[in-house]
Amino acid sequence: MNQQMTRRTFLAAGSFGIVGALGLTGCASEGDAPVPDVQDAPEEPSTVTEAENVTIDGLYVDDGYVSEDNDTIKLLYLLYTLHPAEENLEVSSNSTALTINDKNSYTSERHMGACKYMSSYYYSDFIEDVYMGDELKVAETFEVPSADLEAGRTIKLENYNVDDFAELLLSTDAITRCESAEQVAQTADPDGYAEAQRLREPADEATTATVQNAINGYYWGFITNNISYRIEFFAPNNYSLSTMGQNTTGTYVVTNGFVVCTNDATGAVNELPYTLDGSEVELDPATGFSVYEN
Repeated sequence: MNQQMTRRTFLAAGSFGIVGALGLTGCASEGDAPVPDVQDAPEEPSTVTEAENVTIDGLYVDDGYVSEDNDTIKLLYLLYTLHPAEENLEVSSNSTALTINDKNSYTSERHMGACKYMSSYYYSDFIEDVYMGDELKVAETFEVPSADLEAGRTIKLENYNVDDFAELLLSTDAITRCESAEQVAQTADPDGYAEAQRLREPADEATTATVQNAINGYYWGFITNNISYRIEFFAPNNYSLSTMGQNTTGTYVVTNGFVVCTNDATGAVNELPYTLDGSEVELDPATGFSVYEN
């Protein structure tokens, strides 16, 4: 019995020694902590261009833009589509602030003519309602120094009416550079650009005659820019405009979408939208003379 016990003890000790020498004991003291399963932490997204109610369509810069204040200022276009999912929304083209690299902030402002040829996008100081189930393409513009538009910089957004903008993260790397506002429209909104060009082409003789017959000898009174106006049309293609006790005259031409008025004294041009239904013409002089929508 003693020999057997001794042999077993020897075998057990020998086995432990071999396993221990090989580092395979598998024993751990109570104080040893478990070894964590080390995995790579998920990377932060470099850009986020879509949220529940909004999708970013693109960022564009008009390098041909000339600022009256500083020649290093460029015009940055933010284009997006609103698609309300759970609640009706409101929007305008001066409702967003953007911050670049968490330092410099800029607010959107509408600039006359910046989206003249981008007819697919809403571009106005007036608030527009966007209802659940509908979509609205919106353009906003910002004056930004060239240095803040260099590659590798982050862009964060805040919209005064749509909370989802805070979820978005953009990059200056995504900016498309263009030489003019017209090139921005051609690149960002080719269908809208083609339609804008069509609306400005001269109307055919029949359409011109229909429009002239509908407006010559009539006047429109309207209020825009917080000012009252009166415009009257005369044959063959003349008009007079009265406002604030002043009277000016000019000539007009008919295109596929506008009655284009040119002031005799100043050369100023105003495009008055119209729609044609048979021989019925609906003219919108308030939009044509507004400083908030052109």
